[in-house]
Amino acid sequence: MEKEELKEILSFYILNRKYEKVLELAKQFLKENPDPYIIYIMGLAYEGLNMKNEAIEKFREALSISPDLEEAYEHLKKLVEV
Repeated sequence: MEKEELKEILSFYILNRKYEKVLELAKQFLKENPDPYIIYIMGLAYEGLNMKNEAIEKFREALSISPDLEEAYEHLKKLVEV
Protein backbone atom coordinates (compact mmCIF):
# COMPACT_ATOMS: atom_id res chain seq x y z
CA MET A 1 0.00 0.00 0.00
CA GLU A 2 1.31 3.44 -0.88
CA LYS A 3 1.89 5.95 1.92
CA GLU A 4 -0.57 8.56 0.60
CA GLU A 5 -3.30 5.92 0.22
CA LEU A 6 -2.62 4.70 3.75
CA LYS A 7 -2.82 8.26 5.13
CA GLU A 8 -6.29 8.65 3.59
CA ILE A 9 -7.47 5.32 4.96
CA LEU A 10 -6.09 6.04 8.44
CA SER A 11 -7.66 9.50 8.46
CA PHE A 12 -11.01 7.93 7.52
CA TYR A 13 -10.70 5.42 10.36
CA ILE A 14 -9.74 8.16 12.85
CA LEU A 15 -12.82 10.18 11.87
CA ASN A 16 -14.97 7.08 12.31
CA ARG A 17 -13.34 6.17 15.63
CA LYS A 18 -11.98 2.86 14.37
CA TYR A 19 -8.83 3.27 16.44
CA GLU A 20 -7.91 -0.42 16.66
CA LYS A 21 -7.95 -0.65 12.86
CA VAL A 22 -5.69 2.44 12.67
CA LEU A 23 -3.17 0.81 14.99
CA GLU A 24 -3.27 -2.49 13.11
CA LEU A 25 -2.64 -0.91 9.69
CA ALA A 26 -0.08 1.59 10.95
CA LYS A 27 1.97 -1.09 12.72
CA GLN A 28 2.06 -3.19 9.55
CA PHE A 29 3.19 -0.23 7.45
CA LEU A 30 5.80 0.95 9.95
CA LYS A 31 7.55 -2.42 10.00
CA GLU A 32 9.09 -1.54 6.64
CA ASN A 33 8.55 2.21 6.28
CA PRO A 34 9.31 4.40 9.30
CA ASP A 35 7.28 7.56 8.85
CA PRO A 36 6.68 10.31 11.43
CA TYR A 37 3.20 11.17 10.15
CA ILE A 38 2.01 7.56 10.45
CA ILE A 39 3.48 7.44 13.96
CA TYR A 40 1.60 10.67 14.73
CA ILE A 41 -1.65 9.08 13.52
CA MET A 42 -0.97 6.15 15.86
CA GLY A 43 -0.76 8.74 18.64
CA LEU A 44 -4.18 10.02 17.64
CA ALA A 45 -5.57 6.49 17.82
CA TYR A 46 -4.10 5.94 21.28
CA GLU A 47 -5.47 9.31 22.34
CA GLY A 48 -8.90 8.27 21.06
CA LEU A 49 -8.65 5.06 23.10
CA ASN A 50 -7.79 7.12 26.21
CA MET A 51 -4.34 5.51 26.31
CA LYS A 52 -2.58 8.71 27.28
CA ASN A 53 0.91 7.30 27.94
CA GLU A 54 1.01 5.45 24.62
CA ALA A 55 -0.22 8.56 22.80
CA ILE A 56 2.47 10.70 24.42
CA GLU A 57 5.09 8.12 23.46
CA LYS A 58 4.00 8.14 19.80
CA PHE A 59 3.82 11.93 19.57
CA ARG A 60 7.34 12.15 21.05
CA GLU A 61 8.58 9.46 18.66
CA ALA A 62 7.12 11.33 15.67
CA LEU A 63 8.74 14.57 16.83
CA SER A 64 12.11 12.88 17.33
CA ILE A 65 12.06 11.99 13.63
CA SER A 66 10.42 15.18 12.40
CA PRO A 67 10.72 18.05 14.93
CA ASP A 68 8.65 20.35 12.71
CA LEU A 69 5.55 18.13 12.81
CA GLU A 70 3.34 20.80 14.39
CA GLU A 71 0.29 18.55 14.79
CA ALA A 72 2.22 16.10 16.96
CA TYR A 73 3.58 18.94 19.08
CA GLU A 74 0.10 20.38 19.66
CA HIS A 75 -1.35 17.03 20.74
CA LEU A 76 1.64 16.29 22.95
CA LYS A 77 1.38 19.70 24.59
CA LYS A 78 -2.33 19.15 25.27
CA LEU A 79 -1.76 15.73 26.85
CA VAL A 80 1.19 16.77 28.99
CA GLU A 81 -0.62 19.86 30.33
CA VAL A 82 -3.62 17.84 31.53
